[in-house]
Amino acid sequence: MKQFMKYAAVGVAGYLVGFYEMKYKVVKAMAQGFVEKEQEDSKKEKEEEA
Repeated sequence: MKQFMKYAAVGVAGYLVGFYEMKYKVVKAMAQGFVEKEQEDSKKEKEEEA
C-alpha cells in the first residue's frame, strides 16, 4: 500500500508539473503573438504617416 501511495504521489506531481508547463507555453505563445501583431500595426501606422 505504501508503494502505491508513492506512485500515486509521483503521478499527481508529474501531472501538475506537465499541466502548468503546458499552460505556461500557451500563455507565452499568445503573448508573443500579441506583441508581434502590435509591432506590425505600429510599423503600418508609421508608414501611413510618412
